[in-house]
Amino acid sequence: DRLTKSERSAYRSADRSIADYVEGWKRREVGALVDLFHHAAIRSVSGVEGVRWNHASIERSFKEELAGSIGQQSPELEAVTLGARPIGGRMVMAFGQWQGKSKEGGRVTEGGLWGNVLLQDGDQVKIILESAGVYQP
Repeated sequence: DRLTKSERSAYRSADRSIADYVEGWKRREVGALVDLFHHAAIRSVSGVEGVRWNHASIERSFKEELAGSIGQQSPELEAVTLGARPIGGRMVMAFGQWQGKSKEGGRVTEGGLWGNVLLQDGDQVKIILESAGVYQP
């Protein structure tokens, strides 16, 4: 294993964060999703219009996004962490891939890339910046 202790810690934090995100999405629990974010976080994703910041705005964005997806074949979210590294202090940069699959038949309906900045605080991990987009070749 060529990773340093801080690199392994960064990857574990990122992987835990994305697993918690996918689980919150799967359960359609807006509150659980919002709790993954730092109180002053920024969310910029292709599924929601505009840039959102702070918990109230991020909560509205999840409500909009989940309401839209429920009417569009209720996609199940899958995501993987491809990499993560410490970027100073307790901050971690992480990136990966995601895809949405239909509940009926598991057909991939959309997919893309994500890149987040996270804050590590002991066992707690909070999203400072979420950025994700749909990949369209």
